[in-house]
Amino acid sequence: MNRMMLAQHPQPLAELEFLNTHNNMALVSQFEISTYIEQVWHELTHPEQWPQWWPYVESVELLEAGDTNDLNALHKVRWKTALPYQINLSIRTLIIEKPYQIVVAAKGDLNGVGRWQLEPTANGTSIRYIWCIQLEKPWMRGFAPLLKPIFAWNHASCHAGRCTRFGSACGRFFIEL
Repeated sequence: MNRMMLAQHPQPLAELEFLNTHNNMALVSQFEISTYIEQVWHELTHPEQWPQWWPYVESVELLEAGDTNDLNALHKVRWKTALPYQINLSIRTLIIEKPYQIVVAAKGDLNGVGRWQLEPTANGTSIRYIWCIQLEKPWMRGFAPLLKPIFAWNHASCHAGRCTRFGSACGRFFIEL
């Protein structure tokens, strides 16, 4: 039985092609936590609750409901960051492979594709987040060659903040550029 579900969204595969063609930055965060995969899946698939436990998420608003599996759902997400700027995104769920993978398309201050990959481990769950983005704010685009390490640090800070929900031990955590 195929666990993958693809959103019935206009040209979803065209949006995924972004991974191979137009990315200005690709960030990969990976860490292991001592929480069962089912709990991690539950938390990630309820974005309206993210501001309650993820310190860098200011607000999440449901703009369009998805199907019963939340495919094609559209959320407006406002992020604060470890640096003095905010990010506003509309995030549409494109692929769900319960409880292993979620793929979303983002539009707004950043355009791109994000992929959550979860894998059960002997001690909990391994989480890998791949974020391929095109910077849309003019100042970000202009300074990207110089600020790429700072953007990566900011990304890591924002993602490390979610560890508060899953316990203080996030295990290994690293960012690849």
